[in-house]
Amino acid sequence: MLASDDFPVQPVTQVFRAPTDNDKSFGNWLAKDWKLHGMDHPQINLESFHHEKRADGAVIVRIQTSNLYKEGKVVTTSVYTVFSDGTIDLKTTFCHKEFFLKFPV
Repeated sequence: MLASDDFPVQPVTQVFRAPTDNDKSFGNWLAKDWKLHGMDHPQINLESFHHEKRADGAVIVRIQTSNLYKEGKVVTTSVYTVFSDGTIDLKTTFCHKEFFLKFPV
């Protein structure tokens, strides 16, 4: 979901690999694999959205999205706790499922 200025209206997971000078020679295979596996343009799906209000007035919002690639996906789970004083706590986890492109370290 994009706002009128092409920025997401909510946080989205971006699995980004910055291009390097090595992409022009030795690392060229890595840049090709990145595109071959669709890592440069995932399909982003909203899997679930739930909210609840606690007795202390805090609101809990749970969102799960998935970035789908040609072979595998990254599942992002975010839990927002909005306290009655306006403070927001955010806990986010990322988990890759199925095949995921391996990178040298």
